Order: sequence, then C-alpha cells, then structure tokens
Amino acid sequence: MKTRVALVLIAAPLLLGADTPEWVKFAPRGESFSVLMPKQPTDVSPNAGANAAVRSKAYVCQTDAAGHAGFSINVTDRGQPLPEAAREKTLDSVRDGLTRAYKGKVVKEESFEVNGVKGREILIRSESKQVPFMRVRLCAAKSMIFHWMAIGPEDVVKSPAADKFLNSFELAGADAPKR
Repeated sequence: MKTRVALVLIAAPLLLGADTPEWVKFAPRGESFSVLMPKQPTDVSPNAGANAAVRSKAYVCQTDAAGHAGFSINVTDRGQPLPEAAREKTLDSVRDGLTRAYKGKVVKEESFEVNGVKGREILIRSESKQVPFMRVRLCAAKSMIFHWMAIGPEDVVKSPAADKFLNSFELAGADAPKR
C-alpha cells in the first residue's frame, strides 16, 4: 500500500505537468501568441475547409497516457478584423459551441484580460467521460479568435499546472495591442 501511494505522489506532478524542466515556451512560427506547456504540443489542425478566408490551427499537449487530460490551443483567423460590436457575440458563440459539442454546462464564467485584450474564462462540466471538465479562456484580437484550455478531471483543470498554462498565454506580433 505504501509503495502505491509513493508511486502516485511521484508520478502525479508528471501527469499534471507541474514545475518540471520540461515546460517549454511554445510560440509557433507564423502565429501571434506564445504559451508555456509541459512539453512540445502536437499540431492537430484541421485541413482547409470550404471557407478559405478562415484559417484554423489547433495544438494539443496530452499530459496523461490515456489522452484524457491535457492542454490545447485553438486559433482562428477570420481574415478580416472582427468589429468591436461583434466580439462579445463571437465569444458567446465559441462558448456555446464547446458546451454543445461536449454536452456540457457552464459552471462558472468570468472576465479577464490578456495583454490588455478583454476575454473570458469559462469552466464547463461535460457529460463525456473522456473530457469531464474544460477550463477555457477565450479572447478575440483583430481578426483572430483564440481559445486555450485545460481538459480533464476537475482536479486537473484547477491544478497549479493548469494555472501556469492558462496564465502564461500572451498575444504577440500583429495581434498584440499597441502599448
């Protein structure tokens, strides 16, 4: 029994991506953001769809062997600046789409800022056994819509590793606000 407990205590920081030397700054070439991740993520971007004016990229970093916990970043370039009046509606649409896709419910929603750009943090509880919780941050800057999230059991999405990932996201390049 003591051996099992010790193994769990040793392995837990690795599974949750706690402060280990593996954390890397991820700033993909051609993208306008950077973020810390426990290891290099995988590009899982969808192929170009019918709407060539909209470009989407997706990056995933799994933190458990089963693929039930991890971090992801999704970037959509609409090709033209998003009007200020449409930003809130767009963030509502992303939130509602995630909630529907995972048959979830919004547990908590609050405002935050990244590089002076207003956004939202949303905690979603899902009916899915593979993705029981999502802690999502959303923002829209110029023509870009960003959402980055911690996915997994509730203790994982509320962990120090999830905080580190979510809080490290920064806008860069053309989408960063002028200071």
